[in-house]
Amino acid sequence: MDSFGAQLFKLLLFVGAVVLVVGGILRWQFVDVVTVGNDAMGPTFFGGDTILVWRTNEFDHARILLCEHPQTPGTFVLGRMLARPGMNLETVRGQLRVNGQMVGYDLAGEFQFEDQRSHAQTGFSYGREVLGEVDHLFMVQPNRPLTIRPVRGATGFFLLSDNRAWNGADSRAFGVVSPASCHGVAFMRWSPGGRAPAALGHGYLDLLD
Repeated sequence: MDSFGAQLFKLLLFVGAVVLVVGGILRWQFVDVVTVGNDAMGPTFFGGDTILVWRTNEFDHARILLCEHPQTPGTFVLGRMLARPGMNLETVRGQLRVNGQMVGYDLAGEFQFEDQRSHAQTGFSYGREVLGEVDHLFMVQPNRPLTIRPVRGATGFFLLSDNRAWNGADSRAFGVVSPASCHGVAFMRWSPGGRAPAALGHGYLDLLD
């Protein structure tokens, strides 16, 4: 190996060591690595995906939170914060209304997707929704409009799944969660689990909206 090659090799080793050290510090101090257990947050991420969660006690509206399940101690839920304490929400003909404002959305297309629970191929529409200042993906089954029991003055964080057809994994089933029970904000897909439809183009190190 010539001197230039040796120097380059040493530089790459040094950079690799720095990356490992910084990654270890972040992992220990600030970041949780979470393997997603179900498809409730599709199309943003799916069961089997590995995501990164930034530990914090400051939570912005419309971000994806990792919180303790309010009815099952020791387990956790992932959901998008639809409302914070004091806010009102309801659905009008399947469309979200938060604090009196209709939530805008645009459908982008359709895909066939294997339902994780029934293992049947099911048709979904997907698109983008603008919730507050966050423009994010969501998916819904045709002819199954979203329905939420009206909330007047939420007493905690109301979490909603991006997969609107997935029942039982958000505040529609278990009610609001206490802000004190939330551990962090999901911000990156570290690696895909292979369940996402190809049309979505999911890959490694994707930032999450």
